[in-house]
Amino acid sequence: MTNKSSESKAIAQLNTQLHACEEKIKEFEREREGLKSLIRYSSLGVVTVNRDMIITSCNSVFEDLFGYKASEITGKNLDDVIAKGIHLTEAAEYSRKTLKGVPVHRIGKRLRKDGSLIDVEFFAVPIKIAGKVVGAYGLYQDVSERVVTREKLKESEERLKRLFQASPLGIGLIRDRIMQWHNEAMSKLLGYRPEELIGKDARMLYPDD
Repeated sequence: MTNKSSESKAIAQLNTQLHACEEKIKEFEREREGLKSLIRYSSLGVVTVNRDMIITSCNSVFEDLFGYKASEITGKNLDDVIAKGIHLTEAAEYSRKTLKGVPVHRIGKRLRKDGSLIDVEFFAVPIKIAGKVVGAYGLYQDVSERVVTREKLKESEERLKRLFQASPLGIGLIRDRIMQWHNEAMSKLLGYRPEELIGKDARMLYPDD
């Protein structure tokens, strides 16, 4: 009876452990399906690579962004595909950092299938299992319009600054009472050297009363 009782307990324990394993497997499958759905329907271009930066999958947004079909690039090195030429060294350095477990967030140029360059904001996120990096996710977003707008704004600011600098009128920019910028005519008008005005309280320009 004792042996049978011990066997029954052992079987019951094994069944409990088996049930727990089955539940963990189901939970893992649910999480994996949820992640696959997130990648599939993401508004970002998502690519998955292994420890050697070899592409294992990508979503349709990534395909549209770079002009490739998944079947064309699966099994190829990601950096070789979208960062050829002058941008390859930069991309390879980001890849090395990511595979050491360090996330990367940058804006840069990458290459499309037709040879054209595209401005993208990208995130490189390491994939860790049991504390070891086994691959990475790359997330890409087209920011070409944002970059063009920023460059135009910078050009506009530079033109305006040159115009102000060449003006015979004294012009200064004061924010929170602090002199941020002024043209040469302003310093000459007030009798100060340029370095004496920048960063100073603008009230120094006024009489005590």
